[in-house]
Amino acid sequence: MDNDNDTQLRGIGGWLLFFLLTFAVFTPLRATIEALMEIRGSADPDLVTGTWIFLGVYLVFTWAVTAWFVLVRKPSSVWLVIAVMWVEALGGAALLILDGAAGLAAMGSITAFVYPAIWTAYLLKSERVANTYRRGPAIDDAEETFA
Repeated sequence: MDNDNDTQLRGIGGWLLFFLLTFAVFTPLRATIEALMEIRGSADPDLVTGTWIFLGVYLVFTWAVTAWFVLVRKPSSVWLVIAVMWVEALGGAALLILDGAAGLAAMGSITAFVYPAIWTAYLLKSERVANTYRRGPAIDDAEETFA
């Protein structure tokens, strides 16, 4: 790989930026909407409280991992995000199964694994990710962070 191409495919941009938007914005937004639909009109205070607690923990955890991924430019950050995606997929599938809707649970379990499968492949094969999260000195320049 030549040095000019190495510089072009570096930093958070392109598909890596799109991944971060889906991971930190769109997926949490979808989870929030689904939680609101779940508790809408519910008279069960335990369900409402549990849903808000679960959603809050999920949001804080996801945004903390996203911040780590953006700020800490090491290969371990990539592995952390991959692990979190798969844990979230397993947790989502488990919740569907525990909810008791067998057909929906089977379909939900399958689709829950499509997102992490696609993005895991991207994060492991992408030149931009490899250049941005390679071993070596951390990138401290804020301008280069979002190049």
